[in-house]
Amino acid sequence: MAVSSLDPLSKDVTSTDAILADVFGQPDFASRLFEENGDALFLIEPESDCILHVNKTGLRLTGFPHHELNGCQASDLFRFDEAKSNSDPLREAAEKTTLFHGQGGFLLRVRQSPGWLPVTITVTRLHAKPTTYALYTVRDDTDRRDALGRAQLAEAGVRKSEARFRAMVEKSGDGILVADARGKVQYASPTLTRILGHLPTVLEGRSLFDSIHADDRAEARKNLLQSISRPGQDVVWRVRMAHASGSWRNIEMTAVSRLDNPDVNGVVFNYRDVTDRTRTEREFREQHALLRALFDSIPDVILYKNRELDIIGGNAAFEEFASMPMSAIIGKGCEAIFPQEWAARCRVAEAGALRTGKPARLEEWVRHPSGRDILVDWQFSPIREDSGEIIGIVAIGRDGSSRKRLEDQLRQAQKMEAVGQLAGGVAHDFNNLLTVVLGNIELAREELRGQPQDELLKSTERAARRAAELTSQLLGFARRTPLQLQPTDLGSVLRETVQLLRRTIDPRICMEVHTRPELWAVLADAGQINQIVMNLCLNARDAMPQGGRLMLSTGHVTFTPATVNANPSARPGDYVRLTVRDYGSGMSDEVQSRIFEPFYTTKEIGQGTGLGLAVVFGIIEAHGGWVQCESEPGCGTRFDAYIPRHYGKAVLHGTPAVMQSPFGNGERILVADDEPMIRKLANTILTQLKYEVVLADDGAMAVAEFEKDGGRFDLVILDLSMPNLSGKDAYSRIRKLNAKVPVILASGYSADRDSLQTEGITFLDKPYTPGSLARTVRTVLDR
Repeated sequence: MAVSSLDPLSKDVTSTDAILADVFGQPDFASRLFEENGDALFLIEPESDCILHVNKTGLRLTGFPHHELNGCQASDLFRFDEAKSNSDPLREAAEKTTLFHGQGGFLLRVRQSPGWLPVTITVTRLHAKPTTYALYTVRDDTDRRDALGRAQLAEAGVRKSEARFRAMVEKSGDGILVADARGKVQYASPTLTRILGHLPTVLEGRSLFDSIHADDRAEARKNLLQSISRPGQDVVWRVRMAHASGSWRNIEMTAVSRLDNPDVNGVVFNYRDVTDRTRTEREFREQHALLRALFDSIPDVILYKNRELDIIGGNAAFEEFASMPMSAIIGKGCEAIFPQEWAARCRVAEAGALRTGKPARLEEWVRHPSGRDILVDWQFSPIREDSGEIIGIVAIGRDGSSRKRLEDQLRQAQKMEAVGQLAGGVAHDFNNLLTVVLGNIELAREELRGQPQDELLKSTERAARRAAELTSQLLGFARRTPLQLQPTDLGSVLRETVQLLRRTIDPRICMEVHTRPELWAVLADAGQINQIVMNLCLNARDAMPQGGRLMLSTGHVTFTPATVNANPSARPGDYVRLTVRDYGSGMSDEVQSRIFEPFYTTKEIGQGTGLGLAVVFGIIEAHGGWVQCESEPGCGTRFDAYIPRHYGKAVLHGTPAVMQSPFGNGERILVADDEPMIRKLANTILTQLKYEVVLADDGAMAVAEFEKDGGRFDLVILDLSMPNLSGKDAYSRIRKLNAKVPVILASGYSADRDSLQTEGITFLDKPYTPGSLARTVRTVLDR
């Protein structure tokens, strides 16, 4: 019969709060005390046997909702074992004034199957004048009765083995649990308190899985079933179990099924706390993984050997170097992997390190499995135990090929810089001399125009101009040639130069031009770029005396820090590449190492100056770029010139305006130069052009002359390189005296030129002729 079918004694049941207030006097306190009690409490009206109220524990214990219990008969909810008595001891106890405690034989009606639950009941009378109530305190008695039954059945056997069992179990460092096939704990040793902080009675009677972490329960159930299916065999696994402190401990379980043993009739678990060991193992694995990752990330080749010099380990770089997996390398010596001659030398170095206990070095070229030759710098160092005994060798090999190439390139760059400084200094003096020679020749020709001597002077002038061109090439190599930089389309310059070359180069040479559409602009001197193309093409022509194929192209290249390591001249950024490729005779490595040196040539005497490629090198360097060469005998040569990208558009060059008459109108000009012949030439030219000229031997005298005349000059011409006071410093002082006077700086080259161009100064390049001097002076004065 379901409780829901019970009819309430009365529809007008007194309010629970009012009843409790009537009983306890303080409604809030009474309600909390009643509702939160850990035992199931039932408030009964003794005369009617009607249930007035049930607390939360009672509702959970019975499984019935509150509205089904309030108002029903207590005798329908509780009963006494009919086999023992037909009376109702609970109702009788409710009518008595003495405390009643019923233990054994009492049943409580519950919703769940089987419908009745053995309980222990305490009946207390509560007097609240004028009414008296009965309070039933109810506890679940199932576990106690089951445990009591088991204890009675096993009591005889336990007495026989208890002393021996306690001696073994209670003193064991490991904990011991006995559970049935469902995991219900039958016994827990006292070690449980030390390991998990609980008394053994906390687990006894409960499921072992309740104390196991939720994430580990499925695996634990699986292992329990595995243990049951394999009686007598150990099944080991790890789980996390709850400690009394609320933390989780790592427990190593060893389960063995003894269900077939009637004396045990359970699964025996040995368990131990491995939390610290698990943490240590995890830290060790993490440290090992970190060290392995660091070890394998090192680009150097690393291997280590035992005292017998057999390989016992290495890093990823060593696997790549040996072209074998580590599993195939372990236990072998170097002679089984590398060439015998090289392995023998390694053996000598390794044996020396073992014998002396000191590191040994070995550097030599080795053929890499990829086919390329690399310079390996090996260091063999002994491995020692804590006692100091040497137990093996660690070998570290570093690829020194790039370092060697960089060193060679650096030495080449330093040599080129030294030669460039020498060439620049020589060219500077040559320019001064050629200025005098060309100037005087032009003046003399004016006097001897139409006479026989004029032809002699004309040939002399051609020789002097050829010398000036040679000097210009020297300055180009030395990167002293003043550059007229402007945004330039390299493709247009290339096409214009090729048009000129097609009319002069051997027709048996097929020229192909490939320029990239929408090529990036570069900040360049178009005339100097033209010179580069001319020199490279003529060099290619000489390499193909019987004709051949010559390819010229342009393209875009972006260099990252990772791609510039192989070339000390390269820098990260965007570049425009100019490529000249021939399929001629090619060059050996020895020739390639010297091709950019001035005056070095493989041609016969009188066939070349040896300045063509040196000029290319200097001009490209002056543009902030670099040039690379790849060549092989019989396979031709390729030159790649890289010029930095200009983030702007290329401009078109207009036709220069027609120069007006260069004659002066008596303007006063101060000329300062430390070379007497140049001062005399300038004075002659300017005087003939009707200018008033004042001369100064150096910069200091020029400033003094300017101050003496109160700055009454219309123009100042200063040589940039002078003793006592340079042209730059003299210019600065003159500007302080008169900020508006125009100044012309004359020089064959100067490292200060680029910094002065921003100040609007006019430059006159040496060697200059009377005509160029006259035009420059007139232009500045008219401006």
